[in-house]
Amino acid sequence: MTNLDAKENLPASLGKISSTMHVMSDKCIAMTTAPESVTSLVAACGEGNLNTIKTLLDNGGDVDGHDDVGLTPLLAAARSGSLDVVRLLLDCGADLTKTNQEGESPLIAAASGGHVDVVRLLLDNKDEIDKTGKGDNTALICAARESHAELVKFLLGIGATVDLVDRNGTLVLLAAAAGGHVEVVEALLEEGLISTKPTRKVSRR
Repeated sequence: MTNLDAKENLPASLGKISSTMHVMSDKCIAMTTAPESVTSLVAACGEGNLNTIKTLLDNGGDVDGHDDVGLTPLLAAARSGSLDVVRLLLDCGADLTKTNQEGESPLIAAASGGHVDVVRLLLDNKDEIDKTGKGDNTALICAARESHAELVKFLLGIGATVDLVDRNGTLVLLAAAAGGHVEVVEALLEEGLISTKPTRKVSRR
């Protein structure tokens, strides 16, 4: 093939390359994008729309399906504090141990949002009170850091371990104090369970 022939065929060659890349891109999207049924269920759970959720589940919605970042229906509901939705999903057999890509579990999400009733329900369904989530944080550490005094008192009342530390070596009390969360610090001190030194680090699961 001469240089002239090559130049004449260049547009066609580029067209084939572009077409091939487009097909490959579509395949990659198909492989990485969650099904619409899953994303719809996750969205409905985050919004607390019970009727929509029931309809989606009745029509084969995957109670443990996840979107592109690992967000499950239960995690979305726990994050938003939708107690009735969380209860429905658990009744349908949702796995409360599933996390998103960052390691956030439903318990950690609920604790970070200060959703006491959701945390209580998850623990009633055999979730572990000192189980760690992203950053080696426990529910108590998250509640203290986010200044959720009511939740801190609840967790202390049912036996949450106070002297655990996160991966940065931060005690629960210090996590609360660092954010200036006076009510949380007072709640911890009132319990008389504060250690001046951590006795053990959180376990990684």
